[in-house]
Parts: sequence; C-alpha cells; structure tokens
Amino acid sequence: MSRIGRLPIAIPAGVTVEIAENNKVTVKGPKGELSRVLPSEMEITVEGAEILVKRPNDLKKMKSITWLLVLQTATRRHSKLTV
Repeated sequence: MSRIGRLPIAIPAGVTVEIAENNKVTVKGPKGELSRVLPSEMEITVEGAEILVKRPNDLKKMKSITWLLVLQTATRRHSKLTV
C-alpha cells in the first residue's frame, strides 16, 4: 500500500463516524450528514479519532479504490469542507 494510502483519516472534533453492514459509512457533524457505501473488499475501521482503511491485496483494482478514497479525503481537507 502506498504511504499516503496507509495514513489514517483524522476525525475532527464534533464529528461522529458509524460503519454499518456492507461498509456503509455515515459521517455526522455540525454542518450535516454524509452517507456512502464503500467497496465491500475494503476493511474500514474506526479507532479513536481516526478512520483506518485497509485493502485485502495489491491488485490494481484494490490500489485504484484506495487512491479514490485518499483523493476524496484529500480534496475535502484541502477545500476545508467538513461534514
């Protein structure tokens, strides 16, 4: 996994993250709520104030999914959009 893909995603204060069946991730914060179903192959866990995403193998498909998640997170951080 790339060094960026291994980094945990920080959960800001006042934001809650829930992971339900089939990798449905729901993020609730002071500015609203966002729900998204992520690929079932990815292992997504919340530990403390961080979200950890792990892929099962190094196949090209899994690498591209990981990068998609990283880019979405980075875009939100850079544009200072918070849920």
